[in-house]
Amino acid sequence: MVLTAFSFLKMHGYFKQKKEEAKYRNIIDTAMEGFTIIDSNGNFIEVNKAFCNMLNYSREQILKMNIKDLDIVEKDDEIAQHIYRIKEYGHDKFETQIKGGNGMIINVEVSISHMIQCNKDLYFSFVRDVTQIRNIEEVLGKENIRLKALNDIKSEFISVVAHDLRTPLTSIIGFADTLSNKKIKLTEDKKEIFLGYIKEESNRLGRLISDFLDIHTMEEGKLEFDFKKVNIGVLINNTLRMHSINTKGIRLVFEFEQDLPELSLDKDRIRQVLQNLIENAIKYSPQNSVVTVTAKKNLNEVQIKVIDQGPCVPKDEREKVFQKFYRSESDVLRKKRGTGLGLSIVKMVIEKHGGKIWVEDNFPFGCCFVFNLPINDKNMH
Repeated sequence: MVLTAFSFLKMHGYFKQKKEEAKYRNIIDTAMEGFTIIDSNGNFIEVNKAFCNMLNYSREQILKMNIKDLDIVEKDDEIAQHIYRIKEYGHDKFETQIKGGNGMIINVEVSISHMIQCNKDLYFSFVRDVTQIRNIEEVLGKENIRLKALNDIKSEFISVVAHDLRTPLTSIIGFADTLSNKKIKLTEDKKEIFLGYIKEESNRLGRLISDFLDIHTMEEGKLEFDFKKVNIGVLINNTLRMHSINTKGIRLVFEFEQDLPELSLDKDRIRQVLQNLIENAIKYSPQNSVVTVTAKKNLNEVQIKVIDQGPCVPKDEREKVFQKFYRSESDVLRKKRGTGLGLSIVKMVIEKHGGKIWVEDNFPFGCCFVFNLPINDKNMH
C-alpha cells in the first residue's frame, strides 16, 4: 500500500521536495516484488528495480514500452476478462506469462488494482516471479505420476506373479494327483504324457523363479556370465526338445545350416533366452500351429529367429516390449498374462554377448523375434 500511495502521490505532484521523493523511490527499488504503474493505453509510467531485473530490461527501456511489448501469452479474451474484473471490483489477481529481454518466458503472479485520478485510469500492480515454484510443481507432478505408474505396475506385477506361480503349481498338482490315484487306470503312454506335462510345468515354474531372481541381480549389476565354446545348433535343438510336449499341440521345427560355428557363450544364459522366446511363441500361437526356429551364419554373426503363427507385436511397441514390466496395449496380446520380465532379461543377455534383438513381422501372418550372436575370428570356420 505504501508503494501504491507513493506512486499515486508522485503522479500528482505531491512530492515537492526531491529528498522526500528519493526516500520513497528507495522504498520502491528495494522491494522484493516487481512494481508497475500502467495507464489505460497499456504504457508503463513507473517501474521498480525488481521488475527491471526480472525482465532483464533497464528502467529507461521499460518506460518506453507498452504492456503488449512484453508479448503476454494470454489471449485477447482472457485479457478482456481481467480488465472487466479490475474495473468491476477494483482489483484482480492472476497468473500469466511474459517474455523477458533475454527471450525467456517468465511465469508471474500479478496483483493489480485500478484507480481513477483526474479522469485517468491508472493500474498499479505487484508482480511476483513464480517460475521456479511452477517448475518445481511441474517436476513434482511428473514425479507423482511416475510413482503412481510404478505403484500400478507393482500391483499388477504382484497379481501376475501370483497367477503365474499358481498356474504351473495347479497343473503339477492335478497331474500328480491323477497319476497317484489308483482308481484311475492309465495307459503307459498316458502316464508318459502326464509326466511330460509335469516336467514342462516344473521347468516353467523354475524359470519364473529364475527370472525374478535374475531381474533383482541384474538391477544390482551382479549378474555373472561364464563364456565357453558352445555348439549353438545342439543347444537350440536340445532346448526345443524340452518343449516338444506342450498342452497346445504346437509342432516345433528347427531349420539350420550344417556348418554353424561354435560360439563363445554362456550356455545357460543363451538357453534361458531360447526358452523365453520359444515359450512366448507357444503362448501366443493358435492351437496345433507351428513354431519354427532358424539358425544361419551371416557374415561375422549367427542369426537366430523364433517364428510363430500368432499375433505380432504392434510396430509402435517393438522397442518397448523389451522394457522391464512392459505389457502390450494390444487387446489380443494383453489377454495372455505375463510378468513383463522375460524379454527385458533376454535383451540384457543378448547385449552382454555383443548381439542385438528385435521384432519382425512373419508374412503373411505371425511374429518373428530375431537375435544375432557375434562370431569371434578365432571361432570362424
